[in-house]
Amino acid sequence: MEAICDEVKTWEKNVLDTDPAIPEKEKKAQRYTLLHLVAIALGIIGFILVSTFIAVRIHCKSVYLISLVKTTSECKVMSEQHREGNNLMAQILQLRTEMTDFERRGEELTRERDQLNWTLGVIMEYQDLPLF
Repeated sequence: MEAICDEVKTWEKNVLDTDPAIPEKEKKAQRYTLLHLVAIALGIIGFILVSTFIAVRIHCKSVYLISLVKTTSECKVMSEQHREGNNLMAQILQLRTEMTDFERRGEELTRERDQLNWTLGVIMEYQDLPLF
């Protein structure tokens, strides 16, 4: 009788271990432990973090390059404006020099006019001045 009981218990144990409702592939899938699942989750999170870091790094480099291009073009514009400012200063200096020359020439012409008017006044005093 004990042999039959042992046989029944062994048979029940085998039946419970081999549940016909669960296919063989799912039994293999159930062999993953919590440690395996945590490791897989950490791997996925790590991959996402590395991907995000790379994307942010690429974005920062592109923003830096765009700002560098803008800065370079702004430097070119500022350099051109500086050159134009120097040209304007040279023109202003030249115009001031010409204005000073014209003022001096105007003073000379005013003196000559005054001398001619004085000479004409002397001549007009002597109406009977014989002309040659």
